[in-house]
Amino acid sequence: MSFEIKKVSTFSEVENTHKFYCDIFKGVVDTDNPVYSVEQWKDRMQINNDFMLYVSYNDKVIGICFARLENQQTMIIGPLAIAKEHRGQGFAKKLMTELEQNAIKHSIKYSKLGAVKEANDFYYKLGYKGSLLIQSEHHTINELLRLSDGHNVNFTRVYDDKINQVCLDVSQVDDELEQKYLDEFPGAYTMMLFEKTLIN
Repeated sequence: MSFEIKKVSTFSEVENTHKFYCDIFKGVVDTDNPVYSVEQWKDRMQINNDFMLYVSYNDKVIGICFARLENQQTMIIGPLAIAKEHRGQGFAKKLMTELEQNAIKHSIKYSKLGAVKEANDFYYKLGYKGSLLIQSEHHTINELLRLSDGHNVNFTRVYDDKINQVCLDVSQVDDELEQKYLDEFPGAYTMMLFEKTLIN
């Protein structure tokens, strides 16, 4: 049997893809986040499953690429994951390409996501624009801005009334800048955010 990219169309497929997600990301991200719960995925599937894709091989899930709508113009991609033994075979790119095509059919203009470190170069190659998010409960926004190193500031804000955030525009992954923040501000957290314009 060949590999197939499918839309999640049944509750059973929701449960199978969710189990795959938990197996891949357990211990890496908060898999108990309600945003990624089975119940939320079932609700989204019934509204529009164009944003819930997976790769099937011999009736087994070996990759997923989901998105949810932030608003009428923007989708947030996540999770995207491929089984370890099938990485490097082009499935992630195929899933992303089909997901973006589906989004364009629904007049979605923008695509956004947060990435694990190992995936940064992949998103740049797909035409995404990167930014570095730094956040801390223990340091002020002005303190975090001190290390911005000439990068344009996309935004600053206080998230959930307690987490100070600074987002810097970076044209490529800057491991040195990230490490400076982590060394200078113990307890701070960094991650890459990516955005792409799908419809001009």
